[in-house]
Amino acid sequence: MYVDIEIISNNTYTNNLFTYKVPNNVTDKINIGSIISVPFRNKDYKGIVLSVSDKTNILNIKEINKYLGITLNKDHLDYLKQLAVSNKLNIGIILYNLFDISNYKNQKVMTNKSIKNISFTNLKNIDTERNNVFFVPSLKIAKYLSDQLSKIINIDFYQKFGGKDEITNILSKNFKNIILLNTNFEKINLKQNTNYYFYDSNHPAWRLPKLNNLNITEAAHLKQNIFGGSFIFINEFPNLEFYNQPFDYKEEHNYELEYFIENSVENCINLYSYKYPDKVLHVYSNSPLIQTDIFTY
Repeated sequence: MYVDIEIISNNTYTNNLFTYKVPNNVTDKINIGSIISVPFRNKDYKGIVLSVSDKTNILNIKEINKYLGITLNKDHLDYLKQLAVSNKLNIGIILYNLFDISNYKNQKVMTNKSIKNISFTNLKNIDTERNNVFFVPSLKIAKYLSDQLSKIINIDFYQKFGGKDEITNILSKNFKNIILLNTNFEKINLKQNTNYYFYDSNHPAWRLPKLNNLNITEAAHLKQNIFGGSFIFINEFPNLEFYNQPFDYKEEHNYELEYFIENSVENCINLYSYKYPDKVLHVYSNSPLIQTDIFTY
């Protein structure tokens, strides 16, 4: 039995697959999605099996070191493949950078699947019957959201430092309501009895990709599509690349716009100056303007 694998490393190795022989004593344990240890360039690396065959044309082929007791299923692989394609990378580098494999293997498909977009004013309608995880784009917003939500629900934990070890213990305990940085999205497994809130999901920090192209908001939609779960995106306007339906926007804004319409910018300025002779105008313009004594730039 032979397997083609990708090396789990912070290197794409030009997206090559590497072929190894499987010892007879573990052939019944290894399949597509299995995590194994292999000798590679004078070191031992983890690898993920992506195909299995009974023969190969490669001579002097090396054997795998051992099976590491983990085999990811089709759903796990489908999500990894989508992340890899979207980032123009291979699965090995995706696993290395984003996932705790021993934790990810426990991710199950949920029976519930729902996505909602709500405005900031509807945040007070928190489901108190279920657990709630709030993802935020920054530590500053984590503190702000904790202060706001504390008026409604008890917050068991919110991130204050952002270090890798800060959430290790909290995720192993039972919680009711926690607030995490959005960069920890792939470190958790989605659960049936939990709502996942993505606060201010149009904030620029959500748009920053971890690797090449895919940002966290996009990854959340892909993951929810495969594994299900209850996702609520909190924003002023929905994430339009995913929200393909009418949006009932109820907020009221008064921008106090006033238009000065003339045949030239110079005439518009004269009109403004006549109406507001003592008011300084803050100008944003790529063109030089006259009467600079009444403007700041």
